[in-house]
Amino acid sequence: MRRGFKVTPTIRKKINTLAKAVGCTLNWHRGCGIAWNKKDIACKGEDASDIIHDIAHFAVSSKKEKNHFDFGLGTSPSTDDLYDEVKRIYSYSKCDKIEAKASALGIHWEKKLGLNWESTAEYHSWTSRYGRSRGDDFDELKQTWRNIRRTINKYDLRYILAEKMMKGKKK
Repeated sequence: MRRGFKVTPTIRKKINTLAKAVGCTLNWHRGCGIAWNKKDIACKGEDASDIIHDIAHFAVSSKKEKNHFDFGLGTSPSTDDLYDEVKRIYSYSKCDKIEAKASALGIHWEKKLGLNWESTAEYHSWTSRYGRSRGDDFDELKQTWRNIRRTINKYDLRYILAEKMMKGKKK
């Protein structure tokens, strides 16, 4: 597990609020293998960054993609080619574009939630260390944020509303 990404009770509460805002179901009792099983996201044993990333996949996926294991993007590091049911439904190029959107959205959410988003950006290869553009290490990430601004705004607003609803229930 990457340092600083442990699911603490406070972070778990924020993740649950985020999932509610996005409209996806989390399963804190199911371990990974297949992160998205067409009905919920596996959370048991996962770090906060991975869960947030999978919520971002849910947010950017179409109905068609939600009807496939792991959103139809093929195997991931957690599936490790062990599951025949995890199929890629698009070209590698299109899968990479979807992956970049989910990565950028998840990193945006980590930033909003006060997590170490720079570490995740490096882990997801957004920095010049991984062949990205020179200059500001996060130029391409920031450009992707600009490209998905409507999606970011939509879910940021829903998160704020979900957070207010959760606080209202406590009173």
